[in-house]
Amino acid sequence: MLGDSVVFSVDPSRITKQLKKECLVGNDWVPQKPFFEYFVVGGNWDLDYGEVNQDRNFQEISDLLEYGHEFRKSATYATCIEELKRGVPQKGVHGAPFETEADIAETFTYYLNLIEDMRAHGYRSILETTKRTPERHIGISIAPSGEIFHFRTGHHRLAIAKQIGLKSVLVHVHCAHSRWVENAMREHGVDEINAIKLALNELSKE
Repeated sequence: MLGDSVVFSVDPSRITKQLKKECLVGNDWVPQKPFFEYFVVGGNWDLDYGEVNQDRNFQEISDLLEYGHEFRKSATYATCIEELKRGVPQKGVHGAPFETEADIAETFTYYLNLIEDMRAHGYRSILETTKRTPERHIGISIAPSGEIFHFRTGHHRLAIAKQIGLKSVLVHVHCAHSRWVENAMREHGVDEINAIKLALNELSKE
């Protein structure tokens, strides 16, 4: 019903916060994925968040920018190797846990190539890559104030965009706080769907 209005361009420098894997709703911690299967979501999930530049994915990109093809010397690569040896591997570019050191190297190489692609072409909505599915847009959620939080998808693309200085990326709004929606309905005097569309259009122009 919202159509293309949920996808628009923003300056990635606006996205500094991200929702955690478990979100605070009332006095309870709720796993992020099942909770946000609705577009309009209430609660106080916006009060507890992480910083994008403290995220593990952000540090991986930072190391790739520093080390380039010598990424095996980086701290984040060493961490992946250590986790693999302990039997608690991270997931790789294909979405499955690493099984070998070669899997780790493949993922780091993939993101190194993605850095070069974004440097050369900027943010592209669909990338021809070795991944099984195209790269997804950077996911966001909208807090009561209208602030945008990173949410669920596009971790590495956001990290790259911020660190190489891109001025525009496409974002996909996965959910919005109910208070933001209620404020939009009062301001525009229209039904929920049309209020969201109007408010998203305004948000994209800030």
